[in-house]
Amino acid sequence: MTTKFSSEITFDLKRQLLARRLLSTAREFARDHGLPDLDQTALRQMSVQLDDVAGELLMFGHDVWPESARSEDKAAA
Repeated sequence: MTTKFSSEITFDLKRQLLARRLLSTAREFARDHGLPDLDQTALRQMSVQLDDVAGELLMFGHDVWPESARSEDKAAA
């Protein structure tokens, strides 16, 4: 898989869209299985924020990174 770099704005938009999709899927799962809807207040108390999870999925799962990661990679070399 070839690493892809996105501008910070593009990466952030993809991260936000993925986070929304994850929430939507969780709500659908709850409906399908007779679970209560998500508690928005409780979600803010999670130890890992959903936006961070979405960013990690993009980077490590899909190999799509923000442009700033390219400069961090060069600095480490």
